[in-house]
Amino acid sequence: MSETYRITIQIGENKLELESHDPKWIESKQKELATYLESIPVNSKPNKPKTESHTDLGKSGITMTINEYYRKYCNGMKVTTDLAVFFIYYLNWIEKKKDISTNDIKVLFTKVGIPKANTLNYSDILSKAKKRALLNFIDNAWSLTITGEDFVLNKIQDTK
Repeated sequence: MSETYRITIQIGENKLELESHDPKWIESKQKELATYLESIPVNSKPNKPKTESHTDLGKSGITMTINEYYRKYCNGMKVTTDLAVFFIYYLNWIEKKKDISTNDIKVLFTKVGIPKANTLNYSDILSKAKKRALLNFIDNAWSLTITGEDFVLNKIQDTK
């Protein structure tokens, strides 16, 4: 059985891993990488820890499915009003959807597999979030208030 040779380099959040059964190839790549890394200037300022905001989550190029979003930020959340607020945030900032209907929220509850999603009273759930000043309902479309955005961003920050 042949041996596997591996080089792993991690700088910050970036990771490069090379693997081969040919030790000469690995050795040549190791020399190339060492030369390259020596040519990179060292940043004298330490990197600040990255915090996500709606601008990070909503940047073009960043895509996240509702299931990924749910697992990362909402998993374990029991209060359906909080989930609805998080889902409106998802639709608004990640999916870039402007007119969010009650049915859109129902679809997301179903997609992530909330038990008995078809029997929940979504109008009541969203109205409760509106009473907590987390949502607005204007022209038959749901949107987040500033308080609602703060609520979501604070919860996201707490998950880290």
